[in-house]
Parts: sequence; C-alpha cells; structure tokens
Amino acid sequence: MPKYYSTDLRAAALACVSRGENREEITKFFGISLKTLSNWVRLSRDSGDLTPNKRESYLCGENFRDKLNKAVLECPDSTIDEFSKQLSKSRTAIFYHLKKLKITRKKNDAIR
Repeated sequence: MPKYYSTDLRAAALACVSRGENREEITKFFGISLKTLSNWVRLSRDSGDLTPNKRESYLCGENFRDKLNKAVLECPDSTIDEFSKQLSKSRTAIFYHLKKLKITRKKNDAIR
C-alpha cells in the first residue's frame, strides 16, 4: 500500500533538490526512495501541485457490486460484454466483481 506523504515534506525535499544537494543524501535524510523523489520532482515540474492523490473509497466497489448483482438478477442470461456496456465499466472490472460475488458467467453454446 502506498504511503501518502504530507505536502510539507514534499516541499522540503524539493527545496533541497532546487538548492542542488545530492539526491541520495536527500532520500536518506527524509527516509524516501530515489524513485519517490524523482516522482515529486516530475510532479512539481509538470503540474506545480504537490498535494497527494487520494484513492477512491473502497465503498465504491461495494456499491458497484450491489448494482452488478441487481443487474445479474434482472437479466441472468446477459454476457460480460453486455454488463460492461450497461454499467459503463471494463470487461475486466465486471469479471473481477462477478468473481467477488461468486457468480460464474461461463456459457457453452455447444450444449444448447
């Protein structure tokens, strides 16, 4: 799980970079990786905004599963592609959430 560093820590580390200090020493002092520091430098250069990106709530997935479960109950013969179009989510997301709901969507046309 990624750590979310405060904006103050990011600004302090970037101030050291702008003064020309050694990046390895900066990473040791602040306890961050070189990749993290490079990402902050790029973020500062590209957008100028140092606020950390927050993940969406995990409840979002639960709400979507409720919608998907309702859609499956309404039309159990629909395919993953049809659910994908109906709910505006990717096929992978539909498959993942169906798996979490323990609903299999395999259909075999040869048996019919």
